[in-house]
Amino acid sequence: MPAQITYVSGHKNPDTDSCCSAICYSRFLKACHPKRNIIPMTAGPIMEQTRFILNKFGVTPPDVISDISPKAKHVPQTGRDVLNINQPVSQALEIYNQKQQLDFACIDDENNYIGMLQINDLITSILRPVNETDMTQISCTINSLIKTLGAQIVHNTQNLNEINKYRLVIPTMDLEGFKLISDSWDVERWSESLFIMGYNPEITSYIIKNNGGMIILTRSAEQITRIKAMQKTHQPMNRVSSHQAINEMVHHEMEGPEGTSVILQHIQTHNETDPLYNIIKEAPEHTTIMCTSFCVAAATVLSKQATPVKLLCKSDKVHQVKDNTPLRDIKERFLAHKQVHALAVVDQQGKYLNLLKRFDIEDVNLIDLVLVDHNELGQQPTGSQAIGVSIIEIVDHHKIAIDDQQKVQKMTVKPVGCTCTIIFELFKQKGVQLDKQTASLLMSAILTDTLILKSPTATKTDAETLKLLQDLTGIDYLQLGAEIFSSVQGFSSMDKKKVVKQDYKVFEAKQGRYGVSQVEVSSHSQISDDVINELLQILKEMSTNEGLFLTCCLVTDVQLNSSILITNGPASFADVVGYGLWKNKKCCYDLPGVVSRKKQLMPHLINVLSLLE
Repeated sequence: MPAQITYVSGHKNPDTDSCCSAICYSRFLKACHPKRNIIPMTAGPIMEQTRFILNKFGVTPPDVISDISPKAKHVPQTGRDVLNINQPVSQALEIYNQKQQLDFACIDDENNYIGMLQINDLITSILRPVNETDMTQISCTINSLIKTLGAQIVHNTQNLNEINKYRLVIPTMDLEGFKLISDSWDVERWSESLFIMGYNPEITSYIIKNNGGMIILTRSAEQITRIKAMQKTHQPMNRVSSHQAINEMVHHEMEGPEGTSVILQHIQTHNETDPLYNIIKEAPEHTTIMCTSFCVAAATVLSKQATPVKLLCKSDKVHQVKDNTPLRDIKERFLAHKQVHALAVVDQQGKYLNLLKRFDIEDVNLIDLVLVDHNELGQQPTGSQAIGVSIIEIVDHHKIAIDDQQKVQKMTVKPVGCTCTIIFELFKQKGVQLDKQTASLLMSAILTDTLILKSPTATKTDAETLKLLQDLTGIDYLQLGAEIFSSVQGFSSMDKKKVVKQDYKVFEAKQGRYGVSQVEVSSHSQISDDVINELLQILKEMSTNEGLFLTCCLVTDVQLNSSILITNGPASFADVVGYGLWKNKKCCYDLPGVVSRKKQLMPHLINVLSLLE
């Protein structure tokens, strides 16, 4: 999983100041915190003007991220155990006993996620079957039995990994009694029987002659063979020594010095006194024989746990999520499905990545967010309120309008004309070296946001900063400003709706919501009758689609220091707007000297709308 991310982001519909602030402030933070994973981003498409600036100074545009909501892939590894589908469920129970883990992701040999195993589901299927038939039936492989019982094969010709169904049989009677019980068994019944037994050569021989499916020789068989071995070597076998030998067998390892089973060593060494040797030696292909150090009772209980995980895990989709699933959706999944206690995270190819519990996504901090050039909730990147996101800092030059519920660790807000002016001051205060490329971006942003210092929002600090940056870069800021604004195509672009939406904000009034866009053009000569008609249609569609009672587009000619306001709204708006028509065009108003939406247009609109019935 990736390291925690810090995003530095401007507002939605980013202008040049928003984009350049994100780039420059992320560079500042990286210089101050070189070990942090700090990434500049934009919350929307980059404007044409901004692209011109980035291209001019050789800067790679930041990624456009439409939603920063943390995803499943952002959650650190939880370290929970996983199970291979070929492992016996005894492995799950052993882990539960050690770590109290209740849920297990189950994977194949290629790390593909297959399903989920829950300990609670084993209660009826393994630990407490509901009827006698279930209690005496086992579905397992030879390998899963070996792993569960710590067993070793004495005789086998069958596939170790093939799943077979067996019926448990515990021969506790003498041979004649066993013959009576098994007298009605057909060939299939014998082949599907799994016999767990101690030292009983007669019954073992009878089972082998009838092609029994499997024989598991338990600890008592090993104890007796060892005692017989001691008798063969004429060691005294009084009550004490016999008891001692049996006790030693309880703790004796199943594997001998050369990897062969202890029971087999004793049988092979003392075959003339132990009939089991010849019996096992003559076992047919169909009968598998293995031995375990567990007693009959323990082996019987554990054998049910030899069922491979693949037979019991749930393969439904409700227990898995893709790695790009937002945490909010994961939380909703847990709330909607009370039986789901864990979710497996998989990549787009279905490979297993992580296992999440409900509490893994509560009060978790995965993404730090730094807001530049804005602070109000409506302008923040989508996902700023999501689970796992913390707004740690704000750098802005606008009025503070952050939501009361949002907790921010640090705020730097100053009444200047551009956020990049503040960022330049921070570079100076911290003594962080400012390279020419970063300085050029700061200069460009200040020029665009203050309209080459012509905007009413421009301050003395902005002007002084431009002069300092001019000295640092050797670039004449007046020439640069003229070049930037002359590069803008404005409405010569084919997609005029996209141009209108680039710098667009929605506001509230007593009549309802209304939207105001601002577009900068190199000359008002671009505004032909066809362009006006097309813009009016676009504004009308925006009003309908977004439920707005008024939409406006402020078209600003920076060189002339003048704007045109094109509107779609109630007819009575013309009576109170207070501006004359531009070239006698209906719904188009001439605003000489108006270049700032924030400082000039919005205060006027607020007053106008208060008069509108």
